[in-house]
Amino acid sequence: MPVIGVSIRKIDGERIKPIDGPVEIKNNTHIVNVKEVDMQAFNRKGLNVSFEYISEYNREKSSYGKLNISGDVLFIDQDKQDTIVEEWNKTKKLPKLVNIEILNSILRRCVIKSMSLSEDLQLPPPITLPYATEKTTEEVKKN
Repeated sequence: MPVIGVSIRKIDGERIKPIDGPVEIKNNTHIVNVKEVDMQAFNRKGLNVSFEYISEYNREKSSYGKLNISGDVLFIDQDKQDTIVEEWNKTKKLPKLVNIEILNSILRRCVIKSMSLSEDLQLPPPITLPYATEKTTEEVKKN
């Protein structure tokens, strides 16, 4: 079930007001549409999966900012393509394993983009970043 690529169609971000304390960051990724497309470069048909990735910065009932990335994932699974499109048209859901593969591809691409965009807009990063700390004397003795 290979994902051929993730292309970004639109990037939008806004800092509504300066961050003056802790905010809740909600990240949401959802599939908007699935359709079969002719992929001439690969000499076969594939699926175009449209998506939207949103990060919202809120505290209580106040909005501090929003990041929105939309795009498409090209996906090929010759054996199951017809049933994937049929299931999407009926239920607006993808089969579990296909959904996981596509969502992981979207997240890999969009988290990187949203990190850069959040920095440009002076918003906190949409995911928690690792950071270095000094080891305590006890931790140094253990190693």
